[in-house]
Amino acid sequence: MKTYVTFIVLLFFCVHQPYAQNICGTVEAEKELREKFPNRGTIEEFENWLAPKIKEFKSRPDYKSAALVKLPIIFHIMHRGEVVGAGDNLAKRFIDAQIAQINLDFTNGSGSTVPIAADLEINFCPARVDPDGNVLAEPGINRISRADMGYTTAGSFSDRFIQNTIKPETQWDPNRYINVWVVPISGDLIGFAQFPDYPSLAGLGSDLGSSTEADAMVASTDGVVVTTIAIGSLAIPNPRSGGWEQVLTHELGHFFGLRHIWGDPPVTSTRRCRVDDFCDDTPRTRRPNRTCDFSNQCDDVSFGASTDLPDMTSNYMDYSVPCFDTFTPDQSDRVGTILNEAPRRKELLNSTACDILPIVTLPDIFPCIINPFISVPSIGLVFDVCNPSAFQIPPLFAGIYLSPVLENPIPQYYLDEIQLPAINPQDQIQGFQFAVNLNDYPDIPAGDYMVLVVADHRNELIEENEDNNQMASAVTVNYLGNGCDNVVELSCNQPTTFSHSSNAFPNFWEDYECSTFTEVGAERIFSFETTQAGDVTIQLTNVDTNEGSSWAYLMNYCNPNIGSCIEDGGQSFTVNNLAAGKYYIAVEEYTGFDSEFILEITCESSQLPCTADVNYVCNDFFQFNMSNFTTNRNSIYSCENFDESDNSFSGIYAGPEVIHSFFLQQGEDIAFGVFGAGMVVFLVDNCQQNTCIAFAEDGEFTFYPQLGKGNYLLVVEQTDPSNQDYGLFVSCDYQQSVICPEVLNLEHGPIPTGTYHADKVINATVELNQNSNVSLKAGMEINLGSAVEVGIGSTFSTSIEACAQQSFSEIYLAKK
Repeated sequence: MKTYVTFIVLLFFCVHQPYAQNICGTVEAEKELREKFPNRGTIEEFENWLAPKIKEFKSRPDYKSAALVKLPIIFHIMHRGEVVGAGDNLAKRFIDAQIAQINLDFTNGSGSTVPIAADLEINFCPARVDPDGNVLAEPGINRISRADMGYTTAGSFSDRFIQNTIKPETQWDPNRYINVWVVPISGDLIGFAQFPDYPSLAGLGSDLGSSTEADAMVASTDGVVVTTIAIGSLAIPNPRSGGWEQVLTHELGHFFGLRHIWGDPPVTSTRRCRVDDFCDDTPRTRRPNRTCDFSNQCDDVSFGASTDLPDMTSNYMDYSVPCFDTFTPDQSDRVGTILNEAPRRKELLNSTACDILPIVTLPDIFPCIINPFISVPSIGLVFDVCNPSAFQIPPLFAGIYLSPVLENPIPQYYLDEIQLPAINPQDQIQGFQFAVNLNDYPDIPAGDYMVLVVADHRNELIEENEDNNQMASAVTVNYLGNGCDNVVELSCNQPTTFSHSSNAFPNFWEDYECSTFTEVGAERIFSFETTQAGDVTIQLTNVDTNEGSSWAYLMNYCNPNIGSCIEDGGQSFTVNNLAAGKYYIAVEEYTGFDSEFILEITCESSQLPCTADVNYVCNDFFQFNMSNFTTNRNSIYSCENFDESDNSFSGIYAGPEVIHSFFLQQGEDIAFGVFGAGMVVFLVDNCQQNTCIAFAEDGEFTFYPQLGKGNYLLVVEQTDPSNQDYGLFVSCDYQQSVICPEVLNLEHGPIPTGTYHADKVINATVELNQNSNVSLKAGMEINLGSAVEVGIGSTFSTSIEACAQQSFSEIYLAKK
């Protein structure tokens, strides 16, 4: 492969929908980097350095081992102040799911049918500690509040702002962590990654100072950026995603030096098949594939191949997202070489960010009198490690597992791996203890388990004909707290009387995170489950306070030390907008006397129903009377650009609402509005969340660029009880619209090319992509945001002039 293209350091995976991707500005991004670092290496220099390194890598068996490489990864979640699990503040389960997905993809576990599909032998582990050595409450997660950083809490961020501001201000040491920023990206971008450097990049950007300073600036942006809705997995998809859960795999491919399989030639190139990705086993292609359909864009034989193969649309480095499942051996060698040779990539191999000092120690975990020998199929002997006769070869490691309590306990949950000190086989082995932090595994159901410690001197669980090398020990423990053996399941809105008994219910826990009390009495454990978010009230009534009084604690998990204790109260307390899920209540008898109490859980849903009251069709002048709607189903909304301090929007949604739905066959620039005294319309993309994308008040229209394909809800809220009538309109192709809004709001990301008009007022936050041409025309007033950002090659103009189209209010009143 001797055909070269411009060296692209930032490679963007910028698609709009899996079946209709749009290519974004990779060349422009590289141009900006070259302007900042004019001495940055070219693709020829990079590939000339890399080619002999790959050849050496292929020839060295010590490089190409069968052992997984463990690399720490940290997800910086940029949120707007939402509670964990709402909006941009993604729940931990989506991060865990994403890590599981990339681990499947990088180990050839996603079901590839390509015969040469390769295992890249990389395992991404969630970082356990921050750069200062502090243990992370949520492994692999760093939650960042926009407000705390001084960033705007409205809208999405441009790739330029992410690159120049967010990344340098929030990055963790790129020599120890793979940084992944989870942040809503404006425009069409789904994600982008920084390509690796190579050691001969000395003297970067002399105009910026010393090469050391320039190197530090390049390092300060190293990592991957993925838009918020793309985080999840195929098994646990993000509810707001369009099928993007493997985009991070694609971006990590770039992070480790892989190129798009079409080689990224210039857009104007007429000889695109000549440009390649420097991997011989990925068939050539002219341009990205958008679907899984058969495609053969180039004749491989004419470029020296023995066979003309079809495009490898299943390759992670194409754009055919729905069929991603394949890396190739040459891609594996390229990644392996980068991981062993490239600056910051090779340092990751020595990172200890996934390691953690023991927090919860299980003392006397292997008393010699417990289960000295048990036969376990597929493992060998389960025995007490402190028995010196149990093994002849000292282990180098021990794997820790959980298994349900069975006659033959088979490992079901892998917990951790510990390194053991070398022991002289001739020495008397006294045994050892181990520690594992059970708080790291809150998703394992509560109950009794066997803790299995399986040791093997060759780092394998099972070895044929080497029984002496297999060692294991087991002990029964109760996981997630002893009190979980007797959990009483409750239903909402059903008060029930219970009694304490110090004989039947001993005191398991004394310290609760949310309490200043030290509890010494027995506790009862209850659980309940909600299917929709809403306000939850815990009412505790002590029947006879002369004998004893109780205190209630609401917990995420069946243990006050796992997760957090949400709230406490002696009589009653309410948790507002509690996310859907399973919760536990510990009722503690803190005086030490037996007594009775009444416990009631009241669950009030504040969620929108998933079904629409009245469907809506795009571009329809819709008129409606809502007098038949009398029930208030939702009163709290959290929207982009929603000012909670604005009194006109505080607590006024206590009346009924009408829910409309409409469907977009493809991504469109839309504008929507409502006309009716006291009416507000909210645009919602997920009925299970109390969040909306945007909103418009009476007489206003709000423009939203490139709303993705899918189904959406329009919630019309009544704030003036005297009015029951309203008009609703959604322009699903704004530039072809036949209406002129009285007020037009342009506040949701970069404004696409076009002319935007309003009968009276335009309110705009001006951000233009490169090579855009935008004109604003309003009859009375144009209000621009404080920052006007116009991309290279773009034009922007404003004028006060009358609107040629008829206003929506005029059309609505005429139809009435």
